[in-house]
Amino acid sequence: MEATITAPRRMGRRPLAALGKVAAGALVGLAALFGYVQLVVFGAFIPVVTGFAAVAVLLAGLVTMGWRWSPLVATLACGALLALMLGPASGEIFYILSRPHDVGLFALIVLLLPVLAIGAVAGIAATVQNYRYAAADRRTPLGLRSGLLLLLGLVAGAIAVAAAPQSSDAGGVSPEALASLPAVTPEHFMPGKEIKVKAGELVALRLENSDGVGHTFDIDELGVHAPMPNGKPGLALFRPTKPGTYTFYCVPHYNKATGEGMQGKLIVE
Repeated sequence: MEATITAPRRMGRRPLAALGKVAAGALVGLAALFGYVQLVVFGAFIPVVTGFAAVAVLLAGLVTMGWRWSPLVATLACGALLALMLGPASGEIFYILSRPHDVGLFALIVLLLPVLAIGAVAGIAATVQNYRYAAADRRTPLGLRSGLLLLLGLVAGAIAVAAAPQSSDAGGVSPEALASLPAVTPEHFMPGKEIKVKAGELVALRLENSDGVGHTFDIDELGVHAPMPNGKPGLALFRPTKPGTYTFYCVPHYNKATGEGMQGKLIVE
């Protein structure tokens, strides 16, 4: 009598299919973007961001282990960040995308949004495929490669357009005239800082930004929305008519809901 020995199953692990590879790749891309944030956008080492990058790499490794449920970690991680960007930070994201004066920050957003969306969707699709089909039947969806290539082309095109030479943010004012104007720097965006101007007079402010990241000079009540790109001066030109105290702030670095972040006071006398 012959005995048949059957190899034990390994807890549902199976070779990684195309969708699983996309989910893992999205997490690796997310880790790379965390590195980009430190090197290009902020120009400084930030331990918390490095920690996020390490977690993204670990999660990508978990996806490649091949358990049926493991692609869901890509959905959870990417979906949570995507919800944060499209929820509390949606105003800042829209502002950056509609005014790409800071190419580094613009590139980060146009890369990060599709990476997060791809990771979230691919994680769900890969998990469903893992449970519904045998390993040999998990085929690559039609149009997956061409769709990813098309998306990559669109992102590269958007960054190229943003990086193209733009007209001066100083509105055609000569460097000499601009240098004579009162300067507003990131140091003015702090509690207790004030800028005083006269009601009815034309106000011209030179916007100087030596930070490694772009800022903005915004005063909603006066309709002032001026970019402060890194490395070159900008100009804020407006005429306030009503005396009062107004808040000026930086769109990417100010939370209107909590009042926290870069802000200062403009006093119109």
